[in-house]
Amino acid sequence: MSMIRTYKCKECGTGYSTVTGIGARHSEIQNRMLADVRDGKYGEEWQKKSLEEDFSYVDASQGVYVCPNCKRWVNEYDVSLLYEDGRRESLVRTCECGAQMQRTDSIYLECPDCKTKNDYTDRRMTDDMKPYFKL
Repeated sequence: MSMIRTYKCKECGTGYSTVTGIGARHSEIQNRMLADVRDGKYGEEWQKKSLEEDFSYVDASQGVYVCPNCKRWVNEYDVSLLYEDGRRESLVRTCECGAQMQRTDSIYLECPDCKTKNDYTDRRMTDDMKPYFKL
């Protein structure tokens, strides 16, 4: 199941949402992401690892990633190689400002328009896996 959190900025009124977790289409998305890794979409290093090293699967859950410097956030799939020996290697996300973004479970996110920090106004569970959308 996925969690959809809906936000409405208390300052400027902008609506935005995030989706976290996995949904009913997890296997389909996971297979597509593995194909993307093997096709080089996530870089030559990951492509090489996916073709040469023994790993069990690619994680396809969604998460929210926040920049510790500028507080910009993105809602994207967690691209991680999960190896049979239990190791996990996650794709490093770099913000436009150059800092490394970090996954967060915080329910407070800044408005993408005015940067006011907001709590979600609604949340619901779903089996659908749609990426971040702006209302």
